[in-house]
Amino acid sequence: MAEQVPNVIGSLQNKLNNQSFNPQEYSNEQLQVIDGLLEQGVLKGPRMGEIVKTFSETQRTIAKEKEFAKDPLAVALEGKSVFKGDVTGLIPTRPGAEFVGDITGSLIPYIRNKDLLVNSLSKPNSAQGTLFTKGALELADYIEKIPGLGKKLKFTRSVLGSVGRATDAVVSGRYQ
Repeated sequence: MAEQVPNVIGSLQNKLNNQSFNPQEYSNEQLQVIDGLLEQGVLKGPRMGEIVKTFSETQRTIAKEKEFAKDPLAVALEGKSVFKGDVTGLIPTRPGAEFVGDITGSLIPYIRNKDLLVNSLSKPNSAQGTLFTKGALELADYIEKIPGLGKKLKFTRSVLGSVGRATDAVVSGRYQ
């Protein structure tokens, strides 16, 4: 038993030196004994109260980092309120931000091509009659050029062509 004491003290001193001492691994009685050894100078390091405080702070920091990695927007907006003016925006949540991003991303092509869209809709019906079919067939061409996958998706040309022709028919009928 007496031989084990220096080993235990050496192990505790190593844990204190490399800051791997975990107070939760010990009972209250064991922590009091270790604190007594620190007070007597047998072990060198900060007192137990400071070790427990540092350990708790580190534990909270790690928990916050894990929470931030899981949902950074929720952590950033924690404790903030739209109604108090802390947060401005449409929907201050992660799903809300994703929704706003999806809508914005969906509208950008239309906004960028607004001149083309206005131009195509201002053309006579006969000129508009094949716009969707042409677009659908161009898409089918791109799909067929995908290496390894294009040959398996040859059927998309007929499907997209049919959808394009149907859409052209509906759009042309709307202006007559």
